[in-house]
Amino acid sequence: LESVQSELASKLEPNFATKPTVYLALERRADLRAGSNIPSKDPVISVFVMGEASKAGKLDLTPGTTVLQAFAQMGGFSKFAATKRIQLRRGTQSYLFDYKAIEDGTSTAGDTVLQDGDVVVVPQRKLFE
Repeated sequence: LESVQSELASKLEPNFATKPTVYLALERRADLRAGSNIPSKDPVISVFVMGEASKAGKLDLTPGTTVLQAFAQMGGFSKFAATKRIQLRRGTQSYLFDYKAIEDGTSTAGDTVLQDGDVVVVPQRKLFE
């Protein structure tokens, strides 16, 4: 702030009889990406999708995104997906999801809110599954 104040005063000085006094205050600082001067975008969480999803890989989602919304973001499942055994892995915890039950409304598991770093695993169907 001091260097900016000094520079402004120097640039304004030719327009005044005496050197002007410049005061600056910092009201708020923008969040910046590490090593960049570009303000960060809206916050996102990264969720990773593996297996028989139409779009496997990293999904950047808005905080508050549910499992069902993530299924939509990943474009659904391949025809080989075992949709009764979808897993959500969060650290050392593992949760099982049945897409058909979520779709039918008999399970509220689709309302589970995802967290940054979650991994969704869509296994391949077995022969008679």
